Amino acid sequence: MFPVVRGRLEPTGTGCRLVGTYGISPFVKAFSGLWLGGVICLFVAVVAVVAVRAVRGEATGADFLSCLGPPSMMAVFVALTAWGTLIDHGEGTYLRSWLADRLQTAEAGIRGYRPWQPNPPR
Repeated sequence: MFPVVRGRLEPTGTGCRLVGTYGISPFVKAFSGLWLGGVICLFVAVVAVVAVRAVRGEATGADFLSCLGPPSMMAVFVALTAWGTLIDHGEGTYLRSWLADRLQTAEAGIRGYRPWQPNPPR
């Protein structure tokens, strides 16, 4: 879900090399943590209220059904995350192959530039 590439170019003997990471945005990680934390707190609160009502003998079937709301919200979140991960499965491999093709082939970059030749022709 929203993959992010962070990196830098480091000089090497024949040109440069891209060094970096490929992963999930820190914003998405923070949002996911807050969402799941909120849903877990909601679940604990709903279960506590229903438990108190059950002890008093005031609980109804609707009260017990309300306990299913937060777990279903978590299930939807996990399903969306799994779906996004499944869609994103080949993106890292594709990105590496695309960069390798663009950064290391003779046809890539500046026309006539050959980084592997010690003295390019002028």
